[in-house]
Amino acid sequence: MLMYIKPVLIKNKNLQRNMQHQMIQSILFIVDILKQDMVQK
Repeated sequence: MLMYIKPVLIKNKNLQRNMQHQMIQSILFIVDILKQDMVQK
């Protein structure tokens, strides 16, 4: 039972890290677009 739970916990940790990374990427992407928009005006 424990052998099964442990990998799942590790997977969840990786998933959380991935989601955080994707969120940061999206925010940076949006900020970049906003910057370009400001420059064009």
